Amino acid sequence: MTSWGLSADNYGSYRSSPSGGKKDVAKKPGEKTLTIPGIVIARKADQGFLGLELVDFKYKLTFYDSEKKATPADYSRALFRWSKINGSGSERYMLSTGSESSVLTSPRNVKPPHNFRLFIVLLDDDPETEAETYVVMFRP
Repeated sequence: MTSWGLSADNYGSYRSSPSGGKKDVAKKPGEKTLTIPGIVIARKADQGFLGLELVDFKYKLTFYDSEKKATPADYSRALFRWSKINGSGSERYMLSTGSESSVLTSPRNVKPPHNFRLFIVLLDDDPETEAETYVVMFRP
């Protein structure tokens, strides 16, 4: 008979800790923990983060610095592409800056269901600026 290493004696050693394996980080009194709403995407080369949300059925892409504070967008546009769930082909939306300088928004509503692989390309008007690309599983 094969022993898999789990018995009544050592079963407890395989359980995760109550903290989920995360280290407790000491916070200063009165300091708030900043959180990024939506799907968090770590940017390349330590440039911060992107926060991807679906607000009123429209995409909202917010730029954050490394300290998770909203920062003006480095790119003027973003191309989003995904395969249609209810049909053939793919959908493409070009996001652009709106009233907030740190946010890119989509011009049209995104039809449900919202469960697909999303391809993101960040573009700038300057041809010298290199585009950034990301692929995320979109499940808001």
